[in-house]
Amino acid sequence: MLFNFVMASTRTFGNLCDGNIFRCLNSYAEHIRTAMLDAETRILFLENCSLLELLGLIEDFLIEGKVIVENTVPAEASADYASNDSPDCISNFSSDVASSEQLLAGSIILSCVCAATDHVGFICEASYKILRFCKLESLMLLTILHVFAYMGGEKFFDVDNFGLMVTVLKSLVIFLEGESKTVSTCCLPSIDQLHTGFGTTIKCPFLEGGESMDSVACLLLEEIKYCRLHGIEQVALSDSRFMPENFNVRQCSNPEAVQKAYKSCDGPCSVKRCTVTSAAQSGVVGNVDLCCLVDVLSLMELVSKKMDWHWIDIKLVPRLLDMLDSGVEDSFAIAIIILLGQLGRIGVDAGGYEDRGVENLRSKLFAFLDRTSSTKARNSLQISVVTSLFALLPLDPEVLVCADINLSAYSKSISDHVNTLRKWSSGLDKDEEEFLSTFLRPR
Repeated sequence: MLFNFVMASTRTFGNLCDGNIFRCLNSYAEHIRTAMLDAETRILFLENCSLLELLGLIEDFLIEGKVIVENTVPAEASADYASNDSPDCISNFSSDVASSEQLLAGSIILSCVCAATDHVGFICEASYKILRFCKLESLMLLTILHVFAYMGGEKFFDVDNFGLMVTVLKSLVIFLEGESKTVSTCCLPSIDQLHTGFGTTIKCPFLEGGESMDSVACLLLEEIKYCRLHGIEQVALSDSRFMPENFNVRQCSNPEAVQKAYKSCDGPCSVKRCTVTSAAQSGVVGNVDLCCLVDVLSLMELVSKKMDWHWIDIKLVPRLLDMLDSGVEDSFAIAIIILLGQLGRIGVDAGGYEDRGVENLRSKLFAFLDRTSSTKARNSLQISVVTSLFALLPLDPEVLVCADINLSAYSKSISDHVNTLRKWSSGLDKDEEEFLSTFLRPR
């Protein structure tokens, strides 16, 4: 479908990257709408295609940015390939980086199908995932998001359904647009062309309701404090959103909706439903489903990946450390600690392990580990600290058991921290050692 779309659109409109994306988008959207209005065509489509699987496949393509291609097999070797049934036979398929046209085509197909089948919520959630996981250049990301917003219309920005994520999404887009204003490329429309091409004059559709990144940081930090004040369900370390990526979400309850309450979800929660509503309405009392703390932390991680380490070190890290020092429950502390480890990795990538902010964070986490060790805290809490610490150290977990590893090549600060970890691990019993080894083992 992707290949045929690019070929057909190129014949009809010319290269999508030459400013023809807008005409192509409108034409394809009308074609899909017309097809879906025909009952026979719609039934045929739904009977022969799992809609959500199709949408998920296109979403994965946009996130990964790769296509599967068939390698060219020499004519004289083609017979050997055809007759060779050995499992050791070399596959004649491989992955290749998707072209700009293919990525634009994928975004057009996904948004048009979602709009025609009333699945606008899917492209809203996909926007979050693309921003968080996709490694495409900012201008391509912005083009894809503008295509989504154009096709999703008002539903795409429906705060009642998507709440906090919409505010973060709008704010990030405005921030990235500011960073990309001076970027020019022959392959993609400029920021101003994006606005005018989609019929929005010079006003970005993400502008209304967007906040400065400093304001977004304050908003997210306040939401974390709110989650803590009203209690959260126990979050097992292995289930944390900040372990291997998963989008399973826990829920928690609030006995009273005092100042605000999260909107109840009519299905499994995810970031897209992290919604704040006024609790001043009559009847909004009693048990209220709260979206899990890890959803808010996921948004904070997303924001952090788009900002520089200096900003993170000033705006986020000190406030999160203050929350830890205030004596929070284990489940809350675990989520905060894992996030701090990931934020610290941004600092390591930016300034190395000797960066002042990274060293300060490492020292704070070691102090927290010392306090929790003396209070016999749960293993999951201590291991969350150790896991985050290894993200901030230039050594593998094997340093805990291999005393002969030479530390002279590292600074005194790092050497002292490694020796502290060795001392801590020496106090574990056999079962605890096995659990730690399993948990730290690369996946």
